Amino acid sequence: MSRKAVIAAQNALVQGIIKKKCDRTYHKPDSNRGCESGTCQHTCDAAQVADCPHKWTVVYSVNSRQREQSFKSLTEAETFQLTLSTGKQTQGAMFVDPRAGIVEFLPLCDAYIEGMAKANGKSKATYRSNFANPAVTKLLQDRSVLEVAKMDAEVKTLLNKTLGSYSDDYRGNVRRIITGTLDECVRRGTIPRHTVSGIELAPPALSRPSSTSAKRAPWYSSPMTRCACWQTDLPSSPPPGAARVTACSPVWV
Repeated sequence: MSRKAVIAAQNALVQGIIKKKCDRTYHKPDSNRGCESGTCQHTCDAAQVADCPHKWTVVYSVNSRQREQSFKSLTEAETFQLTLSTGKQTQGAMFVDPRAGIVEFLPLCDAYIEGMAKANGKSKATYRSNFANPAVTKLLQDRSVLEVAKMDAEVKTLLNKTLGSYSDDYRGNVRRIITGTLDECVRRGTIPRHTVSGIELAPPALSRPSSTSAKRAPWYSSPMTRCACWQTDLPSSPPPGAARVTACSPVWV
């Protein structure tokens, strides 16, 4: 059986079909204005289609709406078609369109915050302020829901390393927005599932004294004392014009 016949047989078993838009088999100058005017994509004869460099396209329908996705190789297209077919058979009406998750994640996070029924205006402002952290934006900017749904390792690093010095409440807010938005996407059928759940927060990491403070230490002529917070020698009284920066011990800058 020829390769084209095999593809035709597979197409008969599922709603999604595989084709190349360049295939002149679909060239209909009598009924298609694009074909009539010469602006169509039908450039390759049927015998050339299997080996030409054009992409393979899977055309399928979801809720009576036509969708399509293109792939460089036939193997990728067939894998997608198989996933599509299996999903329709096992999930029935709850089938999740593979393209549904290709939407930007960050706007959905803002919508999630806005939809928090028990949060007042002040609480929502706090959530938005915490979530606007540059490190959060850098990680999630331009990411799709589908991408973020698999980023459990990256989110864990964000919460426990990148934002490791922030409080539990601050990091907990960021975690709640990310996981809550993904949970909502699963509930709405945008994605079938996500792996960003059950991430525990490590104890906040204490920031160390800055290198600038260390360089200025020789200027201090006052008696030195041990700080329980920083575990380092610090002056017991401030140099002229210095300001106190911690409440737990005599740290001066």
